[in-house]
Amino acid sequence: MRKAPIHLTTEFNASFSWFAKKIQLEMFPELTSEAEDLFAQAKEKLVCQSLHRQADIDSFQLFENGKSTVVIDTYSFTGKVLDRLEGVHRVFPYVATCGTGLEDIDLSDYDFFAPFWVDILKTKALRIGMKQVAEYIRNTYHLTKANTLNPGSGNVDIWPIEAMSELFPLIGEVTGTTGVKLNESCLMIPNKTVAGMFFDKGHDYESCAYCDRAHCPDRRVPFKESL
Repeated sequence: MRKAPIHLTTEFNASFSWFAKKIQLEMFPELTSEAEDLFAQAKEKLVCQSLHRQADIDSFQLFENGKSTVVIDTYSFTGKVLDRLEGVHRVFPYVATCGTGLEDIDLSDYDFFAPFWVDILKTKALRIGMKQVAEYIRNTYHLTKANTLNPGSGNVDIWPIEAMSELFPLIGEVTGTTGVKLNESCLMIPNKTVAGMFFDKGHDYESCAYCDRAHCPDRRVPFKESL
């Protein structure tokens, strides 16, 4: 029986002191009022949230070209990185997002720094939502290691971003619940959104280890040349 998705939300609990330090406000004291106003709107409008569900792996097949195909609750996915799911019986497809609260904010009366400030606030909201869902899955389903696989993370041949079109319906009613949409290129809107699958296996995996973008600001581990 297909398990129902679970929607988690939490408040945007960042502090203004964190924000001021992040944007180096001490260098631009004349912008304090604008920064305070923008931060107040973020506190009011941002809803850190996620949607996930438990899903069973129906079948797994590893091919000689190094790619694997996994069928999960009738949805089929193919990619090199999916060999990590060999021997795994359940996964937790999810989406975590900053929410849509600041998508239509009018910045015309703000300093030219404002779009960058909004980006920082949305990134923080995403990380809060991501932390919540990761901890919930780890604790609720008793995962030893909550590894995650993400379409489009890493080089293009690892797990193509087009897999998002199958991942979203596997998760559930993503757009209706969280407001997150896919565009024609399978990019997620809002841009500060992450989607993928948590899984439990006895070793660590970081998708960005296989991305050759040398100066990525979000790199968590050093680059590896191959899986």
